Amino acid sequence: MDPKAWNDLITKPGMHVIDTRNDYEIKFGRFKHSINPGTTSFREFPDWARKWAEGKDKDVGVAMYCTGGIRCEKSTAFLKSLGFENVYHLKGGILNYLQSVKGADSLWEGTVLFLMSVLR
Repeated sequence: MDPKAWNDLITKPGMHVIDTRNDYEIKFGRFKHSINPGTTSFREFPDWARKWAEGKDKDVGVAMYCTGGIRCEKSTAFLKSLGFENVYHLKGGILNYLQSVKGADSLWEGTVLFLMSVLR
C-alpha cells in the first residue's frame, strides 16, 4: 500500500492494523490503535499470528507495517497463507511513510528507532 493511501486504509472501520516490529521498537512510536504482537524477535511473529488468526473471519481487513518494508512483506505473505484475503502492508515501511506523509497529515505517533541511531 502506497504511503499516501495508507491513512485511508488504516482508518477504515474494522481494519486490523498490526505492527510487525518487536516490542523494543514499538516503544519509540506507532500508528494509533495498532496491535502490538508483543514479540522480542520477528521469528516469533508466525506463532503469534496463528494464535491471533484463530476464529477470525478470513475476510477481515488487515494492514501491517514495519520499519523498512521487509518484515511487513513477509508477514503479509504469511497471513495470506493462513487464508486471509484482504491483507495489505505499508510499502517501504515507516521510513517511506515519514518521507511521503508530512506534518498534520501523518498518523504516526512518536519516532522511529532506526532514524534515531542514524542521526546521532
